[in-house]
Amino acid sequence: MNCARVALTVLVLGVSLGTAAQRGVRSSTLSYEAGVRAENEGRLEDALAAYTEVLRENPRSTGALRRRGSVYLRSGKLQQAARDLDAALRLSPSDGEAWEMLGDARLGLREFAEAVSAYEAALGAKVETAAVYRGLAGAYAGLGQAEKALKAYADCIRMRLDDPQSYVARGRYLAGRKKYLDAIDDYGRALSFQPELADAYFYRGYAYGQIGKIDLAARDLAAALKLRPDVQWKLRAEALLYRGAALDVQGQAKEALADYDAAIETDPALARAYLARGDLHARRGEHEAALADREKAVSLEPLNATAYLARGGSYHSLGRHEEGLADRTKAIELDPRNARAWFTRGSAYYLLKRYEQAKLDLEEARRLDPSNPEIREVLAKAEAAIEAQQAEVAALQARAAARAAEAAAPAPEPAKPAPVQQAEAAPAPAMPAVAAAKPAAPAQPGPASTGKTADGCHKAGRALLRAGRFEEAIVELSCAVELNPKLALAWNAMGYAKMRVGRYMDAVLDFDKALEINPAYENARQNREAVFRAVNRR
Repeated sequence: MNCARVALTVLVLGVSLGTAAQRGVRSSTLSYEAGVRAENEGRLEDALAAYTEVLRENPRSTGALRRRGSVYLRSGKLQQAARDLDAALRLSPSDGEAWEMLGDARLGLREFAEAVSAYEAALGAKVETAAVYRGLAGAYAGLGQAEKALKAYADCIRMRLDDPQSYVARGRYLAGRKKYLDAIDDYGRALSFQPELADAYFYRGYAYGQIGKIDLAARDLAAALKLRPDVQWKLRAEALLYRGAALDVQGQAKEALADYDAAIETDPALARAYLARGDLHARRGEHEAALADREKAVSLEPLNATAYLARGGSYHSLGRHEEGLADRTKAIELDPRNARAWFTRGSAYYLLKRYEQAKLDLEEARRLDPSNPEIREVLAKAEAAIEAQQAEVAALQARAAARAAEAAAPAPEPAKPAPVQQAEAAPAPAMPAVAAAKPAAPAQPGPASTGKTADGCHKAGRALLRAGRFEEAIVELSCAVELNPKLALAWNAMGYAKMRVGRYMDAVLDFDKALEINPAYENARQNREAVFRAVNRR
């Protein structure tokens, strides 16, 4: 607003208003002008304060609403910007530039349908610029309307053929639809108009990485970082991360690690950088360092299934298998259609020799990703292991049945000696008097009537096990499980004692009972497998 217009406004108002009103108008005018100066000089907070002062005096000041909305938009305060611009447009609905700014605010808020309406209103008000079409294309892209989005991008480029930002915007959209070659063409056009546009190098480097051209990816990312070495560049952390990944693939682990470190230093909240560095540590056998990075990633993104899968792998590498399984279960809960999550948990079950559980997980992984040969291979191994286990059990049962049949068979009668001719027998001596019958022994008391406890029997049985007195240990441990059938420790110990005396089938049943009570009882599982190994050696 120029000085002549301000003076005229004050003069006109002064004719019809009293002294107090005139002072209010002057005050509002001065605040408005102060706001414009502050805005032009980049002092956005001062500008906001000045425009707010104007609106205290006159809440219907279209100019103050519009300008304050613009400053809010520049400051990233999108909700406040949309509020002020809506109010300004209710007072002046033909303001095309205000519609454009409202479209930008709605697009930033991901309110895509409202953004489309605002941009179309701007076009209807004859504000037909590349920026409006670019915003409209982004809004259509957010709505998933690909044909309209591409047409708007084409209109955007048509409005200004030499605008590099329009090519970058369309390239990003194409890359998001995995049309990386088309995206690379657009980034190249942008660079032909502005060779020092770091953003174009960054996005082209990323696209090259997605199609496996790692050397070109590393080259472009390095160019972007050379052009924008300042930490204020919003893409710096990601550029370091992606260049690190490219160097990592090329076998330059030391340089990759330096880039990952720098990415994390630039943006300590970038979970992907911790995951990338953790993966590098894991491949170098530095499992504690890998776990630390993956724990940080989980803390930053607690709903990220990939982070839990990675941390689960570290837990398994460190022998903390139950924690590893828990993380992979969490990943499945977060993303049930993630074939990798089912596969990694199934693989862990397989390595822990929990073949039935492995098979269930691997079958689900195969259903989700039927063309993955790695899944099919591990599933085949799990199925073969289950068949081998079943064969071992069948062999145990057959041997036990054979021993039982052998024990139950009647002993053959001894051969009768041929009769011998004897002389007439002498008269037998008189039989002594029959001894008096012994009184019957009293019934032995059961465990409940002896004052014994399950814990006491268990401890006694364990002591006998350590002394190698296995038969006696079985008696005490039988007492323990009779008094407390839920004592998994006693069932496991009794199974071990029976295994040591060769009662293999009975031992398996005891170990099964222990695992039924406590499915996580790893020692019982290992003892059960030891039975099968012992039988196979026979």
